[in-house]
Amino acid sequence: MSDKPNEQRGGDCCIRPPNGLIAIMGDDCCEIPELLGKKRVWSNSSCVLVGTLVPSDGGTRIVLTDEAPRQTLKELRKVFEGVLNVPTKEVHVFTVVRHSVATLLLSSTRCNLEIWTNDDSEPDVVYVLARPIALGDPISDGSDQKRLTRMARLNQWSKAFPNARLAILGLLLIYLPGAVLFAIEAAGRPAFEYLKQRPDGMFYWDVILKGLPFVAMLLAVPMIAGMTMIPFAAYRAIRDRLAKR
Repeated sequence: MSDKPNEQRGGDCCIRPPNGLIAIMGDDCCEIPELLGKKRVWSNSSCVLVGTLVPSDGGTRIVLTDEAPRQTLKELRKVFEGVLNVPTKEVHVFTVVRHSVATLLLSSTRCNLEIWTNDDSEPDVVYVLARPIALGDPISDGSDQKRLTRMARLNQWSKAFPNARLAILGLLLIYLPGAVLFAIEAAGRPAFEYLKQRPDGMFYWDVILKGLPFVAMLLAVPMIAGMTMIPFAAYRAIRDRLAKR
């Protein structure tokens, strides 16, 4: 093993965290962030709390490292990114009873921290990437944390209403072509008045009239698809509700 302090690669374990909660911080004396809202990630400058699978439902795999294969991260979602202060040059994963389950030695007192999970509410896989910040290194200021939170809420909404996206898509396929037809109708009379004043205007008007049925047929296809999607989404929602009983 190298004698460089950041060569300790952390840990990889499977545990059942009490209360379904783990803390990533420098030591067990850090200030704990307030648990506000329904989100599953809470943070301050020295500690990040992450919700995990509840112990009664099984174990949670926790990986603490300073690097991870890209292929592994492609299967997970980033739920947190920011800077963590670690005065002891160590990153620990603690349970709520202050038991350290993984430790990573760093070469600096600050690190760029990323947390990746396989679920937004009760993940059973949590990857913690902690990279030391050297002088002159780019610092992740967590500016995209709001975007990550919005994405997590959107994923939760999609899980709560799995058929809503299909119904919304159906409505869009109905209303967007309808809006195009309305615009064509609204522009028809001014166009006719304009072309009537031109010597060859009636020729172009005839071409337009002959092309309108083709345009209407093209717009009718997504409208028919949309009118099919809405009852299909309703059928799936009823089927899923009956299956849960």
